[in-house]
Amino acid sequence: MLTAYLDALRECFSRRVGLVLLGVAALAATLFCLVVKVRALPGGGTTVSLGTLPIAPSAFAVPSVLVSVVDASGVLWILLAIFAAAPVLVSILEKGWLELLFSKSTPRWRILLGRAGGCVTLYAMTFGIATGPLAFKLWLRTGVATWPMGVALLLESLSFAALLGITSLATLIQKGVALPIVSTVAIWFLSPLLSHRQEWYYPLVRSGVGRLIVDWAYRLLPKVSELQTLSDDFVRNRMVRSWWPIWSTAVFAVALFALTIVLLERKSL
Repeated sequence: MLTAYLDALRECFSRRVGLVLLGVAALAATLFCLVVKVRALPGGGTTVSLGTLPIAPSAFAVPSVLVSVVDASGVLWILLAIFAAAPVLVSILEKGWLELLFSKSTPRWRILLGRAGGCVTLYAMTFGIATGPLAFKLWLRTGVATWPMGVALLLESLSFAALLGITSLATLIQKGVALPIVSTVAIWFLSPLLSHRQEWYYPLVRSGVGRLIVDWAYRLLPKVSELQTLSDDFVRNRMVRSWWPIWSTAVFAVALFALTIVLLERKSL
C-alpha cells in the first residue's frame, strides 16, 4: 500500500497537477498574509483588519478572519483536488496498469486505497499550505491560539475523502475522467441543497413520498456543506455542535470504498 501511496503522489507531481495545486496554494497563502494586517496598540494588545473591513481586537478578529479563509479555501481546493485526483484513480484501470499491477500478487484493495490516500494527502497539503502561514502569523503576532485550524483541516479532508469515494466508484462504471468528475461535482453541489431541504425543497415537493426520497438522499449522501459549517464553528467557538455530519460522512466514505474494492476484485483483466 505504501508503494501505491507514494506512486500516486509521484504521479500527481509528474503530471504537474500537484505542482500547480501547491503553487496556487502558496500564492493564496501570500495573498492572505498581505491582505490581513496586524497592528500593535500603544497601550499593549493588537488589532486585526482584513482588507477594507473594520479593525477589531485580535481576540474577536482572529477567529473571524480564519473562518473566512477556511470558507474560501475549502471550496476552492476541493474542486481543484477533484480534477487532480480523478486521473490518478482512473489510471489504475488503463491497460498498462491492469496488466502490470493486477496480475501481480499485490492485493487490488491496497493499490486503490494507497492511491486514494495519496490524493487525500495532496488535498491536505494544499489546504495546509494555503491556510497555515496566515494562521501561524496571527498566532505569532497576536498570541491568539490558531490550533483549531488543524481540526478544520481534518474535517475538510474527510469531506474530500467522501467525495473521492464517489470518484473511485465512478471509475469502474465508465472509462475516462468525465463521469468521475461530473458525478463527484454533482454530489458536492447537491450537499447544501439537501441540508436546506426544508426551506428549498419542501415548498416544491408536496407529496410525502417525494419528501421521503429527499430525506433519504440527505441521510445517505455525504454532508459536505455541514462539515464546512462545523469547521467554521470549531474555528470560531472551539466546539462541535453535532457529530452527525462527521460520522455519517465517514460511514459513507467507508461504504463506497468497500463497494469499489468488491467490484474491483471481481473485475477481469
